[in-house]
Amino acid sequence: MQQLQIKINSAPRILYQLNQLLIQDLNLPLEGEGTYIKYSGGQKWAHVKLRISTVDNQYSRAQMLNSMAEEFPLKYLNEIKEAVELFINHYEGITGEIFIAQFELLDATHHPSETGMDNFQFAVANAILNAFNTSLHEPNTEAVQQYKMRREKK
Repeated sequence: MQQLQIKINSAPRILYQLNQLLIQDLNLPLEGEGTYIKYSGGQKWAHVKLRISTVDNQYSRAQMLNSMAEEFPLKYLNEIKEAVELFINHYEGITGEIFIAQFELLDATHHPSETGMDNFQFAVANAILNAFNTSLHEPNTEAVQQYKMRREKK
């Protein structure tokens, strides 16, 4: 979680733009895709696609739906949930309102040896930025598709 805070704090212009979007009315559902790929050194790869939508149950603060639970490592799912919680706390701090929404994990990609624990926090942060405004983060979908094709060939 600390890594995500450091990354957000190092990009004040992007955070300012996101804050301006958050104080406006949310037009849910939103869909976003985020990647975190760093080509130097190991353990620098993650991809997340998620949908943020309204919840029927107004008594639930936030729900995280995951149709990938059986095929995706729990340690990465926990990192994704932690990043979503960080966003919810940020939203509530900016707006002063309780955030009632559903987060649905639509797709996620990891590399067995090149994905670190915090890589998914960065990818989720980028997916949320992309959901609100595509100019805040442009996911590297070409790299994701190449990686998925290589995995299918194995």
